Amino acid sequence: HVVSSGRPANVWASQALFVDAPARDRLHVAARCLSAPLDAVVRSVPPDGRILDFGCGHGLISLALGLRAPTCDVEGVDVDEHKMWCAQQAVAQGGLGERVRFRTITPKWKPRTAAYDSVVVCDVLYLLGHQTARLMVRDLGAAVRPGGRLIIKEMSEVPRWKNRLDRSQEHLAVRTLGYTVGDRVEPFGVERIAHQLRSDGWSAGIQRLDRHYPHPHALVVGTAPDKLVH
Repeated sequence: HVVSSGRPANVWASQALFVDAPARDRLHVAARCLSAPLDAVVRSVPPDGRILDFGCGHGLISLALGLRAPTCDVEGVDVDEHKMWCAQQAVAQGGLGERVRFRTITPKWKPRTAAYDSVVVCDVLYLLGHQTARLMVRDLGAAVRPGGRLIIKEMSEVPRWKNRLDRSQEHLAVRTLGYTVGDRVEPFGVERIAHQLRSDGWSAGIQRLDRHYPHPHALVVGTAPDKLVH
C-alpha cells in the first residue's frame, strides 16, 4: 500500500515550519514526530488529487503531504482552534498556501459525499467512543470517491502490553494535561475498523507500524469499491 513519489515523506520537515509557534506547541509537535510513525502514514497517501486530513491536530501530516508533492490539494480540519492557528502559521512559513489549507470545524461537521480522492485519519477515533467512531468511519468513507483511499492510523489491540501502556498515557494526555481535545479514551482498534470497511464492500488491509515503538501503532488502508453504496 506504500505510494512512492518524487519527494520522500518527512514529517520533521513539517515540524521545522513551527519555528514561530509557542514553545508548548513546538514541544508537542516534536513529541508527535518522535512517538508516532507519521512518515509511514504519509507514504500510504497517493501523492495526487484532493486529500482530507480529518482531525489533523497541528497539521503535521497535511504539511508533509504538501511538501512532498506539488500536485496535491490538502484540506486539514480539526475542532481545536488554537492548533488550526498554529497550522496556518506553518503553512505561511513553508509557502504552501496554494495546496494546503486548514480550518476549524465543529464536532458535528461531516465531509461532503465523494469529495476527496483520499481521506486520512490519524489517532482520532479513540476519542469519539465506539458508536460515534463507527458512524465517523462510514461518513469518512462516504467522502471518498469510487476507487479512492481511506487511511486510518489507530492502535492495534495487540500486543496487549503495548495497548495497556497506550491507554494509560492517553488518559493522562486527555484528562490531566489537556494536550488533546476529548472527554474520553475508548480505543477503536484497527481490527474493528478493517472489519467494518470490508463489511461495506471495501478492500482493507492492516499494516503493523509498532517496530521500535512502545505503542501498538497500526495502519488500515482501505480502497473504495468502484461503485460505492452508502
